[in-house]
Amino acid sequence: MAFQCDFENVVMAVTVGIGPISINGLVFGDAETGLRTTMRGRKLHSSSNIHDNPVGPAYPLSRCFKGKSRYTKSGMTTAERSSTKPATIDRLLVALIVLCGLAACFGVYDATRDRTVLAGDPSPSFRVTTASGTTVTQTSFGGELLLVNFWATWCPPCIDEMPSLEQFHRQYRDKGVVVLGVNVDEAEQSYKRFVQRAGITFDNTYDPNADLGAKFGTFRYPETYLINRQGQVLEKFVGAELWTSPQTVERITKHLPKG
Repeated sequence: MAFQCDFENVVMAVTVGIGPISINGLVFGDAETGLRTTMRGRKLHSSSNIHDNPVGPAYPLSRCFKGKSRYTKSGMTTAERSSTKPATIDRLLVALIVLCGLAACFGVYDATRDRTVLAGDPSPSFRVTTASGTTVTQTSFGGELLLVNFWATWCPPCIDEMPSLEQFHRQYRDKGVVVLGVNVDEAEQSYKRFVQRAGITFDNTYDPNADLGAKFGTFRYPETYLINRQGQVLEKFVGAELWTSPQTVERITKHLPKG
């Protein structure tokens, strides 16, 4: 049996050899409170080289607990050391809470990632009514292609791309491309004032709870999807675009029917 001392005498890595089997694990405790172990079994290494030991170099038990001395390796008495245990437990509880929080955040992120719609995926089913009173669905929108743009007035990149998106709309609205803005502002008046002030003429729908965005897995703004009449997502644009640039225009117009 061999012990490796770590963090004074609080945590030890242990290798116990029983015949051809070795058990590796961690031992928690001290000389007063006894030992608690977490171990797993594996074949015993025949080499005597300490670097071959999967838990590190071996030390005699006396290096961890020197007889019945009331002093620990740190120089504190066992009574003094015992007084630090509540603080140690508090730190462990805080660490556990942090780890649980991180796990919960990862779970939310992972669930959102699984729902994210990408180019080539079918569009989620939806039906919205625009500010002009028009009903729009993923397969019925009055054109060949539907460009769905998620935006908010509190999002600077969204505001930056609005002039070029409006210009694109005016240039291609008679060529089969329908632009639909989906605004997620909390205050409807803020969104309406901006649309009026900026001279936006493409249709918008108001979605303060971001219900439609949740269907697409959209949580960053702006984000835009190009959908055909079969309800298939052809392109996805993450972040602001210059909608009049030749590259962006080509990504959209190449999906229009030829002739």
